[in-house]
Amino acid sequence: MSTAQGPLATIARLLEQAQVAYAVIGAHAVNAWVEPRFTADVDVTAQANTDEIRRLAAVLIDAGWSLEREHGATQPSGPDFVRFASTDGAISLEVQTAKTEFQREVIRRAFVAEDGVRIATPEDLIVRTKPTCWPC
Repeated sequence: MSTAQGPLATIARLLEQAQVAYAVIGAHAVNAWVEPRFTADVDVTAQANTDEIRRLAAVLIDAGWSLEREHGATQPSGPDFVRFASTDGAISLEVQTAKTEFQREVIRRAFVAEDGVRIATPEDLIVRTKPTCWPC
């Protein structure tokens, strides 16, 4: 399997350059396993503390990306979510930090495609947690 279509491969190289463990999740991960559908954002789960998120931000900013939004930045464990935008604004990178054992396991189990992009497994993409209100 190869996922080397433009932005995804570029983002994977930047994550690797920042030395941040990650797995692509969301639509791009699904597209790696089934017939692709269009999506303009790239979602990743990253095992990254505050310092590692800052290092990733520095790498992305040096590559021309901008920091658009950050949620939970003041938490001792670091932010929960960070969104970056490409220079032209056409691509968003949404980084969800791994705060649970399941999220860390998704990263550990990620499939490495021919081009080195780490993609969440099909099983991890369909796993749902039990709703807090079931049945409602």
